[in-house]
Amino acid sequence: MPTSLRAPTGADFTRIEAHGAWSMSFALPAGPRISMVTEGSAVLTSRALGLEMTLGPGDCFILQKGVDFTVSSDRQGRTGPTVRPRPDDDWPAALRFGASSGPATTILCANLGFSGAGAEEVTGELPPVLPLPLEPGAARTIRATFDLLADESPDSPLIGNRLMDVLFVKVFRALMAGTPGGVVRLFRNPALARAAYVVHRDPGRAWTVEMLAREAQMSRSTFATAFRDAVGESPGQYLIRWRLHHARHLLAETSLSLAEVADRVGYESAAALSKSFRRRYGLAPGAWRQRSSPDQVVERFAHG
Repeated sequence: MPTSLRAPTGADFTRIEAHGAWSMSFALPAGPRISMVTEGSAVLTSRALGLEMTLGPGDCFILQKGVDFTVSSDRQGRTGPTVRPRPDDDWPAALRFGASSGPATTILCANLGFSGAGAEEVTGELPPVLPLPLEPGAARTIRATFDLLADESPDSPLIGNRLMDVLFVKVFRALMAGTPGGVVRLFRNPALARAAYVVHRDPGRAWTVEMLAREAQMSRSTFATAFRDAVGESPGQYLIRWRLHHARHLLAETSLSLAEVADRVGYESAAALSKSFRRRYGLAPGAWRQRSSPDQVVERFAHG
């Protein structure tokens, strides 16, 4: 990354709050923009990309400018009136719409419009939409940074700018270390991205190369070759890597039993998950859960 690349100045932050049946269509005038669902659920779609992603609490993703997206309460399209911010408008600090009652959804957003030499070559490499897998510590830090941004007054930009620096560092650390190798190249290919979307949305399904090739609308052999060229591993290896990454998140952030986690991520038994987990990370799932608990993180920090 060029040393002259700089984080965005000014806390360009929006809190989206929606209730009941709702829909919001937009194309970002500037980007990329990072978003995190902190409450409820939503469906992100793009006809141009053939995209449909179901989002829940903790899901984080980056959107590029210039692509039409819709985020809504219902994947079947049974929504209320659609909100359409003008493309040339700056988003306000808060967007509230939908019914006065019903299930609530909250999405926190911040612009990552970098400046400086090399900015275009960095942001230009990002795909139109990129799910951002986060380690538990990074997820907590990004959520906390969003919460602090929400509390800052736009009349006092200094602290907001420093918080954007933190967000900048955490997002790019996640891009460099938190995602499976080659994932940016994978999501830049619309056909391969369609296959990756379904794996990310439903890692517990018994996916085969043939099924994923159909999602990509490619022959099995062409899909397998293109996939390996993009990420440096086979579709099956990528699926295992994503399942284990998701398992780490569930172990750290939920109280699900190991058997329940195994079922969620597509393993036949807790023993099968434990064997694969230990092979990948060098420790048992239970040890990972204990190590990732907030009390243990604080304890390790306190004692250096």
